[in-house]
Amino acid sequence: MIPGLYELIVLIAVLSIPPVIYYDARRKGKNPYFWSFAVLIGLLLNYFVGLLLVAVYFIHRDNNPNSAVALKDEFLNLFDLNERKVLECLLNHGEMNQSEIVARTKLSHATVSRILKNLESRNIVVRHRNGMQKVVRLSDDIKCFGSDRRKSS
Repeated sequence: MIPGLYELIVLIAVLSIPPVIYYDARRKGKNPYFWSFAVLIGLLLNYFVGLLLVAVYFIHRDNNPNSAVALKDEFLNLFDLNERKVLECLLNHGEMNQSEIVARTKLSHATVSRILKNLESRNIVVRHRNGMQKVVRLSDDIKCFGSDRRKSS
């Protein structure tokens, strides 16, 4: 179903009802505002039912074992192909030095260095020196996208 279609149908119906009710009530000599309150209560009820449905969706999504994989895929789709290779390597293997990333991803050292500098500027990875090597790890905010680590946080 198209997102927002239900809301659009309800909005059209709600916007068309009050003028008709108001005109009809004025013609019959009754209080036209009574139906305005009824429509308002209906809108509030619709709002709370929508909130309930959204809450049920998020509860179901968090309990679904495939949701961690889907969330990881959604996250990785935000990046270009080479960045995705580097991030998948870090997600699957954890902290490693820059040379290991070059070997696992089959990208050039310059490309990996450029990607890591870019990811570091966006606070996605953290790099630090360990002797002559640069060790790379995911930032604490990004570690939740790891396959086994999502449920533990």
